[in-house]
Amino acid sequence: MSKIGVEYIESFENYNKNNTIILEELLGSDTFVHAFELKMLDAKQHHTVEFTRPNCQCHEIDLRDSEEFHGKDDKVADNVDLFYIDTHGGNDGKNITLNYDTKEEFWEGNSSSWRLGKKLKWLLLSACNTLAMENLMGLWDIFQNLHLICGSFDEMYLYRDDLGKDIGTDLGEMLTDGHTVADAWIDGLTVESYSGQKMLFQSPMVVSVEKRATWKNVNTDYRKTNMNSDHLLGAGRTVTGVSKKDKYWLCYIKKVTFNIAMLGGQPKRGHK
Repeated sequence: MSKIGVEYIESFENYNKNNTIILEELLGSDTFVHAFELKMLDAKQHHTVEFTRPNCQCHEIDLRDSEEFHGKDDKVADNVDLFYIDTHGGNDGKNITLNYDTKEEFWEGNSSSWRLGKKLKWLLLSACNTLAMENLMGLWDIFQNLHLICGSFDEMYLYRDDLGKDIGTDLGEMLTDGHTVADAWIDGLTVESYSGQKMLFQSPMVVSVEKRATWKNVNTDYRKTNMNSDHLLGAGRTVTGVSKKDKYWLCYIKKVTFNIAMLGGQPKRGHK
């Protein structure tokens, strides 16, 4: 029922030849993607994987807005319901940054040129520090009916192929078994440690855009937020995207320890 697009970059050989910063190989990315896609395809909701693009088939223009910034998001990331990308990343204090191993125009993508929500509902970023900025309002313009951005507030790791398989399987199962998209991202990114104990793995964080009705300063009505209600198509209630005129505040949740999640929000400046 949901159309899914996947991009992942394991090797950064071309990037490293042309830039002063050296990026390490991302071990486990391909096994994560394979396990994740298998779970999505096997789900009773009949999801489809529209494309899987590895390494040099991934370009920063795939997320860049086609109308305002001459990108190709309308043909790639914003032409599916869920878009997942695995790469190196970070932020510049206001915007998400993602690294690529091929340069059509830029080696690095920047979310200042993203305007998502023509079709895309859920953006999943497996990259370090994508949501680690102090002020989340740099993400405001990205939400053009987009529901959620799933990323991280610190480093993310795979290390080994078997970990990638475990996490890909867990995330796919949680997305399709009735969990909300936010809960699947927050709780699915764990692995069994060598001692057999669950351990926090990815510093997961999710940001959603919300309407005014749920903003009550420190007493936000979290139960009625898109963050708490949004499911993959066919796996539960899927919310309607918030239009540009109805956007009021950004909600976030992040997993700070295995048992504790931190919830918060920021209204747009001028909103009370």
